[in-house]
Amino acid sequence: MAHVLTGLRLLLVAPVALALARPEQFPPLALLAAVLVAIATDYFDGIMARRTDSASDRGRLFDQGWAAPSSRATCPRFYPC
Repeated sequence: MAHVLTGLRLLLVAPVALALARPEQFPPLALLAAVLVAIATDYFDGIMARRTDSASDRGRLFDQGWAAPSSRATCPRFYPC
């Protein structure tokens, strides 16, 4: 199940990137919702992976690779850093 949540977060990359590139075409609340879903999947997939003993190096790498760029990309959009 943790892999499904990671996959969902991966699927959100394109819409979020498009919304950031063309903000005039996407409602800010839609972007916020997508980012919040991505954050929630990031939180819950780690918990599930540890509980089911399915944590993997690939999953850890994806989590670390996703967290830093996504927080930097959304930071200027929602609040001054």
